[in-house]
Amino acid sequence: MQPRDRYPSVLDASDVSLVALKKNVVTPVVPSKLLSIMASGRPVIASLDLKGDAPKIIYEAGCGLAVEPGNPESLAESVLKLYSNPELCKEMGIKGRKYAVENFSPEVCVTKYEKLFISCRR
Repeated sequence: MQPRDRYPSVLDASDVSLVALKKNVVTPVVPSKLLSIMASGRPVIASLDLKGDAPKIIYEAGCGLAVEPGNPESLAESVLKLYSNPELCKEMGIKGRKYAVENFSPEVCVTKYEKLFISCRR
């Protein structure tokens, strides 16, 4: 564990970040660290329920790879794929940052909530 104020430095020092959830943690769970990893411009490898919302975000954004939890072979393959392809890592990091800014920034979220509230008043 690191103090919260060191987390950006940890992400900055990373080539790839890992999100891992147990097999029994299912949708609609989207770990907050996924969003911070995307915002940092780093690619992600996620080991979590493949039917959940987080893998959908990862693939829609093009920001990383998702593998089934409890499958060390798939996890190792994903690590090796990104390790051997730094250009792919860079591309995924850029895509993740862009997606995070366009979909999860405070300004975008506030606008979405305002539209939702206005539509509910009608």
